[in-house]
Amino acid sequence: MYNGKEVLVALCQGGTLHYIDKKNGVKDFDVWFFYPMKSRNLPYRRRGVIDFGESKFGVHPDMKRKGYSGRTVDVLMRSDSFFKGRSPESEIVDYLLHKKSATAKLLAKKAVIGLYPERQFGKRLWPQKL
Repeated sequence: MYNGKEVLVALCQGGTLHYIDKKNGVKDFDVWFFYPMKSRNLPYRRRGVIDFGESKFGVHPDMKRKGYSGRTVDVLMRSDSFFKGRSPESEIVDYLLHKKSATAKLLAKKAVIGLYPERQFGKRLWPQKL
């Protein structure tokens, strides 16, 4: 039902701040998939964790004990009526500005960098200014 229907895939939170300012540390990478609302909503806080593998970021000490070889990538999915497939850039901004959910408030505290669609790749979507 949702396969291939994402409106936006984005790097969010602390890893994104590091991408922007090169000062913020990287605990893990949070990759969010945002989908339009369908007749059946995605389960709340749908999340998976994968190993980024060896990289310049090394492995977080907490994750090394769990057998990871690099930083973890949290893959999270959210479906919401804010995402209609018109403009990923304006929809994520509307979501972060106007949605009153805990997720939107948490994401709005950090930053969002586009990964997909391709025209959004590497583009700072939130905040528009630091």
